[in-house]
Amino acid sequence: MDISCIPTGLIKALSLANKVIPHNPTHLILLNVILKAEPEILKVEAFNGQIAMSWTVRDANINTPGEVAVNCKDFLTLLNTLKDEVAITLSADEEYLHLKSQQGKEAKFAKGDIEEMPWIDSLTEEEIEQVSIEADDLIQAVEETKYAVATEMAKAILCGVCLNFDTDEENTVEFAATDGHRLARTRVLYEPSENNPENKLVMPTETLTLTAYALKQMETSEEIAEMVTISFDENKIQVDFSEGFIRSRKLDGKYPDYEMLINGDDFSLDCTFNRKQLLEALKFIDTFAVGKDSLCFIDFDPEEKKCTLRSKENTTGSAEDTLEVEDINGQAQSLGFNSNYLKQCLKAMPGDTVTMEITETTGDQPGPVFISPLEEYKTFGLVMPIQINES
Repeated sequence: MDISCIPTGLIKALSLANKVIPHNPTHLILLNVILKAEPEILKVEAFNGQIAMSWTVRDANINTPGEVAVNCKDFLTLLNTLKDEVAITLSADEEYLHLKSQQGKEAKFAKGDIEEMPWIDSLTEEEIEQVSIEADDLIQAVEETKYAVATEMAKAILCGVCLNFDTDEENTVEFAATDGHRLARTRVLYEPSENNPENKLVMPTETLTLTAYALKQMETSEEIAEMVTISFDENKIQVDFSEGFIRSRKLDGKYPDYEMLINGDDFSLDCTFNRKQLLEALKFIDTFAVGKDSLCFIDFDPEEKKCTLRSKENTTGSAEDTLEVEDINGQAQSLGFNSNYLKQCLKAMPGDTVTMEITETTGDQPGPVFISPLEEYKTFGLVMPIQINES
């Protein structure tokens, strides 16, 4: 293999590969990245046992095709010191990948055994279901839902985002995520294909976040992906964009019926907030929002048109902040919340103004609270209040 290229393009590809590379791999070979010099293009590929990526470096001159495997972290770290170089050359012999810069700097990297590198099979052509989504819409959908994904592997199916395809005239796909304590949902349009989806798809969060990262990387270059294609069969998913693809296994199992939580419309109170002011108030009282639930309280007072946010730690202190609100209707009440859940939900919301709608209490259990942007109705978050006795 013998090639020359501009370092910045290769750095961009390796940065994505480095996010795929596992920190504690079951096999050390998974620490490597594959460089494939084909007659016209250079491809960078990585696999961690679950997720594979392939990225095309288009500003490479291929003198001699070939492929090598080298340690991704070491290669990226060294290349980052050369990002201002006009060009570098890469050549391989039996043992090493040699790097030379135009300023005379040289390095060599021990080659891994490329024959030992595992890979994930392609999708089964006969089983493929497929849609296309605008890149910006996909990035936004990921940002608006990923915060609600479960992090406990005991709830494996909840460690992903559920894509529910509506095949009506609107052609919308719903992104939903829940960890059992909160829910995030948003909708975007998709472009139908000959193989429109008939099933829900649960995508691992890592697959979606890697895709969003790749698309953001492309936004900083001249190659901007306008459309992204999501394809899946019974076991695998592939996301294709102009510079390459990300492929992974699907999450197995049945996703919970979250519609049960959102079909009710009996609200005991609704209140409109400036999103940034509410976030700042939560940050202010956070010092004393302690315990595993990061407990805080919100007192809703429709008569005085205000809401008071409070936190208290029995031995160290307390904090409170009062917000005046113009639009608040319903019954005065106090609710306990996980402060972190509220902040994460608000940070993911678009727009300047959010509406909080509190459902009727069932017995002693407070109902779910809906948070949505006033200007946007396709997105909302749901947070379960904490049942607490302050006395």
